[in-house]
Amino acid sequence: MKIMKKRKWLLGIILVIILGGSFFFYEKFQDHQVKKRSSELTKVKETLGVAKEEENTPEFADVDFEKLQKENQDVYAWIYIPGTKVNYPVLQNQQEPDYYLDHNLDGQKGYPACIYTQPRNQKDFQDPDTVIYGHNMKDGSMFGGLKLFLEREYRKKHGNLYIYTPDKVMTYELVGAYISDDALILNKYHDFENPEDFQDYLEQVVEKSEEPLRLNTGDRLITLSTCTSEEDQRLLVQFVQRKIEERN
Repeated sequence: MKIMKKRKWLLGIILVIILGGSFFFYEKFQDHQVKKRSSELTKVKETLGVAKEEENTPEFADVDFEKLQKENQDVYAWIYIPGTKVNYPVLQNQQEPDYYLDHNLDGQKGYPACIYTQPRNQKDFQDPDTVIYGHNMKDGSMFGGLKLFLEREYRKKHGNLYIYTPDKVMTYELVGAYISDDALILNKYHDFENPEDFQDYLEQVVEKSEEPLRLNTGDRLITLSTCTSEEDQRLLVQFVQRKIEERN
């Protein structure tokens, strides 16, 4: 009996070691995959997005949509915030609203995934509020750096956002940054089909913002949305559209 107990005890230890080792190597493999995809995305940013030499004149940046859309037809815009890591293609999948929550630019499943919008938002950025989603990555990539916008001094230095489409460049001004509950904005306000809902929403946005500003129902917002360490919270950084220009 004692020998049998010892054997079971040893088998249990061996099983724990095997499972622990497998989990360790799986985690290492996943980390490697994320770093590999992040590196590939960095190359895309550097070659097809807003280049370093264009950082001082972002309104004239030349985003190569032809090559981007050859790689993935779901790419329809590019988002850029000068002085930050936010410099990414924006995607939208018509069949699966949150497809790019866990799929990368090349279609492979996993992280860091993509910056994306749901198809309930139009692609012309003329909805009352276009909500753009991205992961809060630990290395600060994707929307991992948005937490810095909670600091007033940081907001002062990074107050402009640019959206590029194949035919337009849109300039946005920072509205504010704050922690919200996890209710999806477009669900909560029924896609702003009722102008009164949008007015109520704007009043709440102004109230939460620490910036002196006025908003009206003719304004067009962008909300950058990412997760926090709390499951029932979202970090929101919001901008208002100030200018639209045709791309050459």
